[in-house]
Amino acid sequence: MPFSEAPCAPAPKTGSGISMGLREKKSGKEVRFTLNEKAQEECFGQPIADCSFKVMIGSGEDDGYAQLRLDDNGDVIAKPSMRGSAFLTIGHWANLPNGSRPAAECIVKSVSDDQTVVTIKLPEWATPTGKGGKLDKRAP
Repeated sequence: MPFSEAPCAPAPKTGSGISMGLREKKSGKEVRFTLNEKAQEECFGQPIADCSFKVMIGSGEDDGYAQLRLDDNGDVIAKPSMRGSAFLTIGHWANLPNGSRPAAECIVKSVSDDQTVVTIKLPEWATPTGKGGKLDKRAP
């Protein structure tokens, strides 16, 4: 019986290392951006736990995007998490859908030259007309 070589397994998907989740709690909705250790190094050049940020949400032509800005005067403090990850927790904004959403990958659009501002594309459910978004007219 002849043998043939087995094909190689597909390469694992390598994501951006940044995700966004939405939780609905009794106190209200909260959004969490999580950055793994590699994403912190690639985007900010350093671990970000305990660093201050301003999180800016895009509107108009920038709808569906957010900026994570390293800023000494920012009100959002990155918290350390497991295996070198860190997360930023913010309140919700008007265009987010009702209910909780599991964490989904954000795509890095750009990183500033000085590594202080990262612009990310939000998950589809976080945009008003995206699948699962607040204004989505598609059947579930």
